[in-house]
Amino acid sequence: MSRRKTLNLGSTSPAPAAEEEKNNTDAPEPQAPKTKKSAKEDKARITHYLSTSVLSELEEIYDEIRRRLPYSEKSKVKKSHLVDFAIDNLVKDYYKKGDKSLI
Repeated sequence: MSRRKTLNLGSTSPAPAAEEEKNNTDAPEPQAPKTKKSAKEDKARITHYLSTSVLSELEEIYDEIRRRLPYSEKSKVKKSHLVDFAIDNLVKDYYKKGDKSLI
């Protein structure tokens, strides 16, 4: 089982050479989190379980959307975007319709 990379929220300045040798271990050096310049919102990494039928549908929709896009745009579509869109619309529907919402 693989371990997740730790999220480094601290300084990214390199350690002085003397400290670097003293702290030399086999563990990789922590890196600053990657951020997109055009990102509108912060994102968090989470895990949820989906039924196999829902996962299958998600895969099919994802593949279909990517097939329709030009090659240069394919890498911009992520399954996370589709899940985020679906949940966002369910939440909006709930707040708009209350007990009569799809949820």
